[in-house]
Amino acid sequence: MKNILPDFHPVTSGAAAIPFRSPWLLTIVSALLATFLLPQQAPFAYRYAVGQPWSYRTLSSPFDYEVLYPEDQRKNDLDKVASEHGPYLLANPATPRAGKQKLAELLTEQTRVSRHDPQFADLVANPGAYEAYGARLLDDIYARGIVAPETEVFLREQAGRYVYVVEGNDIRQTKLADLLTLEKARDVLSDSLPFSQLRQPEMLLPLLEKTLEPNLVFTDSLTRAALRQKRASVLSTGIVVRKGEVIVSHNDLITPETAQKLDSLARRYEQPGGWQKLAAYFILSLLLFGAFFTALWQRAPEVFDIKEKLWLLPALSLSAVLLVNLTQQFAAAAPLMLPLAGLPLVLSRYPRPVGLAIWAVVILLTGFALDWGVAWIMIQTAGFLVVLLLPAAKNWQGALFTSLVLSVTGGLSWLATCWAGRLPQPLQSPDVLLFLVLAAALTSVMAWVKWGKND
Repeated sequence: MKNILPDFHPVTSGAAAIPFRSPWLLTIVSALLATFLLPQQAPFAYRYAVGQPWSYRTLSSPFDYEVLYPEDQRKNDLDKVASEHGPYLLANPATPRAGKQKLAELLTEQTRVSRHDPQFADLVANPGAYEAYGARLLDDIYARGIVAPETEVFLREQAGRYVYVVEGNDIRQTKLADLLTLEKARDVLSDSLPFSQLRQPEMLLPLLEKTLEPNLVFTDSLTRAALRQKRASVLSTGIVVRKGEVIVSHNDLITPETAQKLDSLARRYEQPGGWQKLAAYFILSLLLFGAFFTALWQRAPEVFDIKEKLWLLPALSLSAVLLVNLTQQFAAAAPLMLPLAGLPLVLSRYPRPVGLAIWAVVILLTGFALDWGVAWIMIQTAGFLVVLLLPAAKNWQGALFTSLVLSVTGGLSWLATCWAGRLPQPLQSPDVLLFLVLAAALTSVMAWVKWGKND
């Protein structure tokens, strides 16, 4: 049995040894080209306008996505969010309670030590009135909010006109100038006490000043979370289009609501990717080109003779990248290549019953793994002729005949699954039929190389 693994020993061409001893450099160069030169997102291939009929086939959602607001509205709303957003301060509800408790204790102590002092006669006679009025003053002051002086300086540097105070489940917007520091809170006490109905309000001032503590704390996490939430609320309508839901039917007029759904779908297709997407493209390209160039190096090592065929190296890389770009246009149909194209050739090394059994198991398992498994199994079963006809591709006439037969059977199977409604919407496209034809041609050419060379 022939060894199918690549031989990594040096290859000689005539008297001179080939200095390029493996395809890995070419693989890496091709992967880098594919990663940075190919488009990173699929184009949205539909053109439409509000009030015009939908001239394409009925379009269903290929995945779940959110309906977004129009771009111009989003920009205005985002600018408004940025101008109105400010720091978030968390109110501590325990601080006012502790202040009033401390006031009650101070009044009790003051009443005890001043029982026989005529200067405090009214306070001793009516401690409840003084405590009630002091508690109301503290409630008013803490309702406005007290921040530490250094926090106020920070807020003035970071914020615009407004800040947000979070108290339990309530959030209120307030002007920064309305917040108090300890010094300002003492001024409020001094200005308010003379207007009370108490006979000796000045007795409360030193006691109340001792109860004042900052009750507002700046929280960066709430500030950032609130900004994200505000931005999300103006970006998305909250409406979700579910996978398989009909967006627009053939010849329907495009309404503003439909256009909004189509615009949102187009943005999903056209959104740029980050470094994770580039890394994913590079890894996938590396695997693809590694398999391709390793197989080529095993079958035709003379291609890698840099001295004699230097022009082939960039040509192979660019051709491979263009091939990936071509297959990217038919991304939804990519699974149709396996096992239709390559697996029968691999299984031809085994006895016919064993190869057919392995092929059937792979088709069934992959059918269960795909959302459109029934249609997959039907199309692949129609490709049963692959295993039967490939050995006939021993010359170009046999390869052409095999390609035609496989294209017709695959095309008829695709058409039948479309009419039966068993194929997902993205696969009901002439592009998929073209991809099946390319798969059949590639399979036949591979078989021609294999059996024709063995003859």
